[in-house]
This record gives sequence, C-alpha cells and structure tokens, in this order.
Amino acid sequence: MSDMDDATALNLQVTELQQEVDRLRAEEERLRSENQQLRHRIACPVRRRMPSERLGTTRKFQLRHAHKDGTIDVMQLYLTAGLFEDGTLGEIFIRADRTGTMARGALDTAATMISLLLQYGVPLEVVTEKLRHTRYEPAGFTGDGEFPSCTSALDLVAQWLGKRFGKKPLTDENT
Repeated sequence: MSDMDDATALNLQVTELQQEVDRLRAEEERLRSENQQLRHRIACPVRRRMPSERLGTTRKFQLRHAHKDGTIDVMQLYLTAGLFEDGTLGEIFIRADRTGTMARGALDTAATMISLLLQYGVPLEVVTEKLRHTRYEPAGFTGDGEFPSCTSALDLVAQWLGKRFGKKPLTDENT
C-alpha cells in the first residue's frame, strides 16, 4: 500500500469517527431536551379540568349548635359534588344559608381549594384526612342518622366526601 492509500484510509476513518461523534452529540442534545421536558412536567403538575357539562349530587345538612348563652342555632349547609366523566370527584361547592357571613365566605373558599386539590391529582383520602376533626364553630349535632355530629362544618364536609366518594369507609379509627 502506498502512502496515498494510507492517508486516504486514515482520512476515511477520521470522517467516520467525526460522523459518530456528531451523531452522539445530537443524541445527547435530544436526551437533554427530553430530560428538561420531563423535569418541567414533574415540577409543574397538570390540572385536570372539569367538563362543561357534568353529573353531580347535592346533599343538605342542618348543623345545630349551641351558643354560650344557651340558645340553639341551626345552619343549613348544601354540599354539591361535581364529577368527572369517569365518575370520580372533581369539584365541590359548599353553600351556607348565612348570606354575607365570614363562615359562608370561608366555606366557599375552602370548597374552591378542595376542588383545585382534586383537579391537580391530590387523593380525596389525603384531603379528607386533613379536614377531619377540625374544630371551630359552628359545631355540634346534625340530626342526620348517617352523620350525627361534627366538630366543624369542614369536618362534616370531610365525613360526607369520605363516605360518599372515598375508597375506604371513613371511621374514627382510620381518620
């Protein structure tokens, strides 16, 4: 073989190696981009939006509670649950009969936050576990055989959501 043939063969090898390096660099860049996209998806959860038309159910409760002066007050609560197409819980609305009160505003805000948690994939059991046994007024007896008492309006909401939509029955032992 002549020096020319050796140089041509060496040149060919260098060209092949350069093509392999270029291919590996392109593959590395693709993998970096894919990795970045996956990191973004993990860091930014996706909200599952409710359909425009959906099934739902509403439950009425009467929450009876005693004031310090001994008088009994009754608060009407209406809990409405909206469902995704697959029948899972996706949103709730809580309406209290007390127009303009702080309790009504707080319950409406809590319902919005619960709905967003559910739409971002937080399991219902996690949500209800955090709401169970919260203590504030009004609290007391409901006159409802299924949910006879509660430590707060949100405790009552958690009891109903857990029993109606939860995977496991909600009892005092597992809350």
